[in-house]
Amino acid sequence: MSNGTHEKYNTPTRGNSSSFLEKYLDKKADRDWIEAKLESAAMQVNTLRADMHDTKKIANSAKRKSEMPHECSQKDMIEYTTQTIASWTKWWRGILVSALGFLIIVGGSWLYQYFTLNNDVATTKTAITELKGSVRSIEESQKELSDIVRESIINEDKKNQKNISEIRSALRDVLKEFRVANENRSGRRGS
Repeated sequence: MSNGTHEKYNTPTRGNSSSFLEKYLDKKADRDWIEAKLESAAMQVNTLRADMHDTKKIANSAKRKSEMPHECSQKDMIEYTTQTIASWTKWWRGILVSALGFLIIVGGSWLYQYFTLNNDVATTKTAITELKGSVRSIEESQKELSDIVRESIINEDKKNQKNISEIRSALRDVLKEFRVANENRSGRRGS
């Protein structure tokens, strides 16, 4: 026997199985054995119905219990997990906001410095260009002044040379006259 059936009796594949089974068994087996099998099958069906009825009761009871308000046994763990997640979320949000604020401040100061330096460089370039122009004009005026001073010195030297020549000439004349006068005096004394 396997699975509650005898191997020599096959189960029909088509039609009403219970009437076929009765006819088939009526031909092949004795009546007592058939009634015992049918009674066993009826008991199994009744057991299955009772099990089904019990299962239905359990399902309905579970459904009623699930619909009733109840205290969750994991409530503390769920609240703790929720608080932990919320605190981590706040912490990460704070870090993210701080990082964004830092980036905005650093970026803003960098842009400010960049544009300030850019403006200062442009101003410095302009000042350098103006300074170069001023230096050129000062160099030119210094050159002109140097030329004027040189000419003035040369003219002064010429004038001084001329004056010195005139003074030398006058001194020579005076010395000559002094010598002549001295000679004339010495000649007079000796006479």
